[in-house]
Amino acid sequence: VESALRVMDEQNHFRFQTSVDVLNLSVRLRGLQIGFGYQAKADALLQYPKTLAQLAWAGNTQFVGNEINIAPSFQIQGYHEFSLSAGWKVRRIFQGGLRMKYLVGLANLSTANQDATIFTDANNYATTVSTDYVIQSSMIDMGSPEAFAVSISPQAFTQNTGYGIDAGAVIQLTKKLSIAISGVNILSNINWQDSVSQFTSRGTYTFNGLDAAEAITGGEIETESVLDSISSRLEFTETNDPYVTQVPTQIYASAHFQPINTFRLGALIFQEWYRGRQFPGMMLSANKDLGKIVTAGLTYSMRTRSFD
Repeated sequence: VESALRVMDEQNHFRFQTSVDVLNLSVRLRGLQIGFGYQAKADALLQYPKTLAQLAWAGNTQFVGNEINIAPSFQIQGYHEFSLSAGWKVRRIFQGGLRMKYLVGLANLSTANQDATIFTDANNYATTVSTDYVIQSSMIDMGSPEAFAVSISPQAFTQNTGYGIDAGAVIQLTKKLSIAISGVNILSNINWQDSVSQFTSRGTYTFNGLDAAEAITGGEIETESVLDSISSRLEFTETNDPYVTQVPTQIYASAHFQPINTFRLGALIFQEWYRGRQFPGMMLSANKDLGKIVTAGLTYSMRTRSFD
Protein backbone atom coordinates (compact mmCIF):
# COMPACT_ATOMS: atom_id res chain seq x y z
CA VAL A 1 0.00 0.00 0.00
CA GLU A 2 2.81 2.41 0.88
CA SER A 3 4.41 1.95 -2.57
CA ALA A 4 1.03 2.72 -4.18
CA LEU A 5 0.70 5.87 -2.07
CA ARG A 6 4.12 7.10 -3.23
CA VAL A 7 3.14 7.06 -6.91
CA MET A 8 -0.32 8.59 -6.45
CA ASP A 9 -1.12 12.01 -7.88
CA GLU A 10 -2.48 14.73 -5.62
CA GLN A 11 -5.85 14.05 -7.28
CA ASN A 12 -6.66 10.56 -8.56
CA HIS A 13 -9.55 9.10 -10.50
CA PHE A 14 -11.26 5.88 -11.51
CA ARG A 15 -13.28 5.97 -14.75
CA PHE A 16 -15.84 3.46 -16.02
CA GLN A 17 -18.30 3.52 -18.91
CA THR A 18 -20.27 0.95 -20.86
CA SER A 19 -22.80 0.97 -23.69
CA VAL A 20 -25.05 -1.77 -25.08
CA ASP A 21 -26.56 -1.38 -28.56
CA VAL A 22 -30.09 -2.75 -28.25
CA LEU A 23 -31.62 -1.55 -31.52
CA ASN A 24 -30.37 0.19 -34.66
CA LEU A 25 -32.55 0.79 -37.72
CA SER A 26 -31.74 2.88 -40.80
CA VAL A 27 -33.10 3.60 -44.26
CA ARG A 28 -31.37 5.26 -47.21
CA LEU A 29 -33.24 7.77 -49.37
CA ARG A 30 -30.96 8.76 -52.24
CA GLY A 31 -28.19 10.81 -50.65
CA LEU A 32 -29.80 10.84 -47.20
CA GLN A 33 -29.68 8.13 -44.53
CA ILE A 34 -32.15 8.28 -41.63
CA GLY A 35 -31.85 6.11 -38.55
CA PHE A 36 -33.32 5.27 -35.15
CA GLY A 37 -31.35 3.79 -32.28
CA TYR A 38 -31.71 2.66 -28.69
CA GLN A 39 -28.80 2.08 -26.31
CA ALA A 40 -28.51 1.25 -22.62
CA LYS A 41 -25.62 3.18 -21.04
CA ALA A 42 -23.84 3.61 -17.73
CA ASP A 43 -20.87 5.69 -16.63
CA ALA A 44 -19.01 6.37 -13.41
CA LEU A 45 -16.26 8.68 -12.23
CA LEU A 46 -14.62 8.54 -8.80
CA GLN A 47 -12.10 11.23 -7.83
CA TYR A 48 -10.21 11.26 -4.54
CA PRO A 49 -7.26 13.18 -3.08
CA LYS A 50 -4.03 11.41 -2.14
CA THR A 51 -4.42 12.74 1.40
CA LEU A 52 -7.65 10.75 1.83
CA ALA A 53 -5.85 7.49 1.03
CA GLN A 54 -2.97 8.45 3.34
CA LEU A 55 -5.41 9.24 6.16
CA ALA A 56 -7.25 5.93 5.70
CA TRP A 57 -3.98 3.96 5.74
CA ALA A 58 -1.95 5.67 8.48
CA GLY A 59 -4.33 7.96 10.38
CA ASN A 60 -3.99 11.70 10.99
CA THR A 61 -0.76 11.57 13.04
CA GLN A 62 1.25 12.36 9.90
CA PHE A 63 -0.76 15.55 9.33
CA VAL A 64 -0.55 17.16 12.78
CA GLY A 65 -0.50 20.95 12.34
CA ASN A 66 -1.72 20.78 8.71
CA GLU A 67 -5.14 21.11 7.12
CA ILE A 68 -5.76 18.44 4.46
CA ASN A 69 -8.43 17.73 1.88
CA ILE A 70 -10.38 14.51 2.47
CA ALA A 71 -13.34 15.01 0.10
CA PRO A 72 -14.00 12.36 -2.57
CA SER A 73 -16.09 13.27 -5.61
CA PHE A 74 -18.11 10.74 -7.57
CA GLN A 75 -20.89 10.25 -10.09
CA ILE A 76 -22.50 6.92 -11.00
CA GLN A 77 -25.45 6.86 -13.37
CA GLY A 78 -27.34 4.63 -15.77
CA TYR A 79 -29.74 5.73 -18.49
CA HIS A 80 -31.59 4.89 -21.71
CA GLU A 81 -30.62 6.71 -24.90
CA PHE A 82 -33.10 6.98 -27.78
CA SER A 83 -31.86 8.68 -30.94
CA LEU A 84 -32.93 9.93 -34.36
CA SER A 85 -30.09 10.42 -36.82
CA ALA A 86 -29.51 11.77 -40.30
CA GLY A 87 -26.45 11.40 -42.51
CA TRP A 88 -25.79 12.91 -45.91
CA LYS A 89 -23.10 13.00 -48.58
CA VAL A 90 -22.15 15.80 -50.96
CA ARG A 91 -20.46 14.18 -53.93
CA ARG A 92 -17.26 12.51 -52.75
CA ILE A 93 -15.95 15.54 -50.93
CA PHE A 94 -18.09 15.88 -47.80
CA GLN A 95 -20.07 13.65 -45.45
CA GLY A 96 -22.05 14.96 -42.49
CA GLY A 97 -24.10 13.45 -39.69
CA LEU A 98 -26.36 14.62 -36.87
CA ARG A 99 -27.95 12.63 -34.05
CA MET A 100 -30.61 14.03 -31.70
CA LYS A 101 -30.89 12.09 -28.44
CA TYR A 102 -33.56 11.72 -25.78
CA LEU A 103 -32.24 10.44 -22.45
CA VAL A 104 -34.17 8.68 -19.67
CA GLY A 105 -32.29 8.35 -16.39
CA LEU A 106 -32.52 5.02 -14.55
CA ALA A 107 -30.50 5.79 -11.41
CA ASN A 108 -27.92 8.27 -10.14
CA LEU A 109 -25.65 8.60 -7.12
CA SER A 110 -23.36 11.61 -7.09
CA THR A 111 -21.81 14.44 -5.11
CA ALA A 112 -22.56 18.13 -5.65
CA ASN A 113 -20.45 20.28 -3.32
CA GLN A 114 -17.22 18.42 -2.58
CA ASP A 115 -15.46 20.36 0.19
CA ALA A 116 -14.23 18.56 3.31
CA THR A 117 -11.04 19.26 5.23
CA ILE A 118 -9.50 17.99 8.46
CA PHE A 119 -7.05 19.78 10.77
CA THR A 120 -5.26 18.29 13.79
CA ASP A 121 -3.97 20.82 16.32
CA ALA A 122 -0.33 20.30 17.32
CA ASN A 123 -0.96 21.54 20.88
CA ASN A 124 -3.89 19.48 22.11
CA TYR A 125 -4.43 17.11 19.13
CA ALA A 126 -8.00 18.33 18.73
CA THR A 127 -9.28 17.43 15.25
CA THR A 128 -11.44 19.91 13.35
CA VAL A 129 -13.46 18.80 10.34
CA SER A 130 -14.97 21.46 8.03
CA THR A 131 -17.55 20.37 5.45
CA ASP A 132 -19.61 21.70 2.59
CA TYR A 133 -20.55 18.34 1.11
CA VAL A 134 -23.66 17.07 -0.68
CA ILE A 135 -24.53 13.51 -1.65
CA GLN A 136 -27.50 13.27 -4.01
CA SER A 137 -29.41 10.37 -5.50
CA SER A 138 -32.34 9.42 -7.71
CA MET A 139 -34.01 5.98 -7.69
CA ILE A 140 -31.53 5.01 -4.97
CA ASP A 141 -32.63 4.95 -1.33
CA MET A 142 -29.82 6.21 0.92
CA GLY A 143 -31.65 5.53 4.19
CA SER A 144 -31.56 8.43 6.65
CA PRO A 145 -28.96 11.02 7.69
CA GLU A 146 -28.48 9.02 10.91
CA ALA A 147 -27.99 5.65 9.17
CA PHE A 148 -26.84 5.49 5.54
CA ALA A 149 -28.06 2.35 3.76
CA VAL A 150 -28.02 2.27 -0.04
CA SER A 151 -30.67 0.29 -1.93
CA ILE A 152 -31.61 0.58 -5.60
CA SER A 153 -35.17 0.68 -6.95
CA PRO A 154 -34.77 0.59 -10.77
CA GLN A 155 -37.69 1.24 -13.12
CA ALA A 156 -37.82 0.85 -16.90
CA PHE A 157 -39.01 4.44 -17.39
CA THR A 158 -38.89 7.47 -15.11
CA GLN A 159 -39.43 11.23 -15.15
CA ASN A 160 -35.65 11.71 -15.19
CA THR A 161 -35.14 13.05 -18.70
CA GLY A 162 -32.61 14.95 -20.76
CA TYR A 163 -31.37 15.69 -24.25
CA GLY A 164 -28.14 15.57 -26.20
CA ILE A 165 -26.58 15.99 -29.62
CA ASP A 166 -23.93 14.10 -31.61
CA ALA A 167 -22.50 15.69 -34.75
CA GLY A 168 -19.69 14.89 -37.14
CA ALA A 169 -18.20 15.52 -40.58
CA VAL A 170 -15.66 13.92 -42.94
CA ILE A 171 -13.86 15.97 -45.60
CA GLN A 172 -11.95 14.33 -48.44
CA LEU A 173 -9.10 16.78 -49.06
CA THR A 174 -7.42 14.73 -51.79
CA LYS A 175 -7.77 11.23 -53.17
CA LYS A 176 -5.32 10.01 -50.55
CA LEU A 177 -6.04 12.25 -47.54
CA SER A 178 -9.19 12.79 -45.49
CA ILE A 179 -9.90 14.47 -42.15
CA ALA A 180 -12.80 14.03 -39.72
CA ILE A 181 -14.16 15.75 -36.62
CA SER A 182 -17.03 14.75 -34.36
CA GLY A 183 -18.62 15.64 -31.05
CA VAL A 184 -20.48 13.22 -28.78
CA ASN A 185 -22.93 14.23 -26.03
CA ILE A 186 -22.79 17.93 -26.88
CA LEU A 187 -24.77 19.88 -24.25
CA SER A 188 -26.02 16.57 -22.82
CA ASN A 189 -27.43 16.35 -19.31
CA ILE A 190 -30.16 14.62 -17.31
CA ASN A 191 -32.67 16.34 -15.03
CA TRP A 192 -33.29 14.00 -12.06
CA GLN A 193 -36.78 14.35 -10.55
CA ASP A 194 -37.95 10.87 -9.49
CA SER A 195 -37.29 9.61 -5.93
CA VAL A 196 -34.73 12.37 -5.36
CA SER A 197 -32.86 13.03 -2.14
CA GLN A 198 -29.85 15.04 -1.00
CA PHE A 199 -27.84 14.64 2.19
CA THR A 200 -25.96 17.84 3.06
CA SER A 201 -23.25 18.39 5.66
CA ARG A 202 -22.25 22.01 6.07
CA GLY A 203 -20.35 23.28 9.10
CA THR A 204 -17.29 22.90 11.34
CA TYR A 205 -16.98 20.14 13.92
CA THR A 206 -14.24 19.62 16.54
CA PHE A 207 -13.27 16.33 18.20
CA ASN A 208 -10.87 16.22 21.11
CA GLY A 209 -7.63 14.27 20.79
CA LEU A 210 -8.59 11.71 18.15
CA ASP A 211 -5.98 9.30 16.79
CA ALA A 212 -2.92 11.56 16.98
CA ALA A 213 -2.88 11.82 20.76
CA GLU A 214 -3.26 8.06 21.13
CA ALA A 215 -0.41 7.37 18.70
CA ILE A 216 1.99 9.88 20.26
CA THR A 217 1.35 8.70 23.83
CA GLY A 218 1.71 5.06 22.86
CA GLY A 219 -1.93 4.09 23.32
CA GLU A 220 -3.90 1.83 21.02
CA ILE A 221 -5.92 3.43 18.24
CA GLU A 222 -9.42 2.03 17.86
CA THR A 223 -10.20 3.04 14.29
CA GLU A 224 -13.83 1.97 14.48
CA SER A 225 -14.55 4.09 17.56
CA VAL A 226 -12.83 7.09 15.97
CA LEU A 227 -14.95 6.79 12.82
CA ASP A 228 -18.10 6.28 14.87
CA SER A 229 -17.31 9.43 16.87
CA ILE A 230 -16.80 11.51 13.73
CA SER A 231 -19.88 10.19 11.89
CA SER A 232 -22.08 10.73 14.95
CA ARG A 233 -21.17 14.42 15.08
CA LEU A 234 -21.26 15.27 11.37
CA GLU A 235 -24.73 16.70 10.93
CA PHE A 236 -26.46 15.75 7.67
CA THR A 237 -29.76 17.26 6.61
CA GLU A 238 -32.03 15.71 4.00
CA THR A 239 -33.86 17.54 1.18
CA ASN A 240 -35.70 16.34 -1.92
CA ASP A 241 -34.98 18.87 -4.68
CA PRO A 242 -34.52 18.00 -8.38
CA TYR A 243 -30.98 18.30 -9.73
CA VAL A 244 -29.07 18.06 -13.01
CA THR A 245 -26.01 15.96 -13.91
CA GLN A 246 -23.75 16.11 -16.94
CA VAL A 247 -23.26 13.33 -19.47
CA PRO A 248 -19.54 13.34 -20.45
CA THR A 249 -18.78 15.31 -23.64
CA GLN A 250 -16.22 13.90 -26.10
CA ILE A 251 -14.52 15.47 -29.12
CA TYR A 252 -12.64 13.46 -31.77
CA ALA A 253 -10.40 14.76 -34.58
CA SER A 254 -8.69 12.37 -37.00
CA ALA A 255 -6.77 12.16 -40.28
CA HIS A 256 -6.41 9.21 -42.66
CA PHE A 257 -3.74 8.91 -45.34
CA GLN A 258 -3.59 6.16 -47.99
CA PRO A 259 -0.41 6.53 -50.06
CA ILE A 260 -1.12 3.29 -51.94
CA ASN A 261 -4.20 1.10 -52.22
CA THR A 262 -2.93 -1.54 -49.78
CA PHE A 263 -1.46 0.70 -47.06
CA ARG A 264 -3.19 3.14 -44.70
CA LEU A 265 -2.03 5.49 -41.93
CA GLY A 266 -4.25 7.08 -39.30
CA ALA A 267 -4.05 9.53 -36.40
CA LEU A 268 -6.72 10.36 -33.81
CA ILE A 269 -6.85 13.01 -31.07
CA PHE A 270 -9.44 12.59 -28.33
CA GLN A 271 -10.66 14.87 -25.52
CA GLU A 272 -13.30 14.21 -22.86
CA TRP A 273 -14.80 16.71 -20.40
CA TYR A 274 -16.48 15.33 -17.30
CA ARG A 275 -17.26 16.97 -13.94
CA GLY A 276 -14.57 19.63 -14.28
CA ARG A 277 -11.83 17.25 -15.45
CA GLN A 278 -10.30 16.71 -18.87
CA PHE A 279 -9.26 13.28 -20.14
CA PRO A 280 -7.10 13.60 -23.30
CA GLY A 281 -5.92 10.78 -25.53
CA MET A 282 -4.44 9.98 -28.92
CA MET A 283 -3.97 7.02 -31.25
CA LEU A 284 -1.67 6.26 -34.18
CA SER A 285 -2.32 3.36 -36.56
CA ALA A 286 -0.90 1.65 -39.67
CA ASN A 287 -2.63 -1.07 -41.69
CA LYS A 288 -1.34 -3.18 -44.59
CA ASP A 289 -3.38 -5.52 -46.76
CA LEU A 290 -1.62 -8.87 -47.18
CA GLY A 291 -3.54 -10.29 -50.07
CA LYS A 292 -7.32 -10.15 -50.45
CA ILE A 293 -8.42 -11.59 -47.09
CA VAL A 294 -5.63 -10.77 -44.61
CA THR A 295 -4.80 -7.35 -43.14
CA ALA A 296 -2.01 -6.63 -40.64
CA GLY A 297 -2.18 -3.61 -38.37
CA LEU A 298 -0.19 -1.78 -35.72
CA THR A 299 -1.77 0.61 -33.21
CA TYR A 300 -0.30 2.81 -30.49
CA SER A 301 -2.69 4.58 -28.12
CA MET A 302 -2.18 6.93 -25.21
CA ARG A 303 -4.75 8.12 -22.69
CA THR A 304 -4.56 9.80 -19.30
CA ARG A 305 -1.90 7.81 -17.40
CA SER A 306 -2.29 4.89 -19.85
CA PHE A 307 -0.14 3.76 -22.79
CA ASP A 308 -0.97 0.80 -25.13
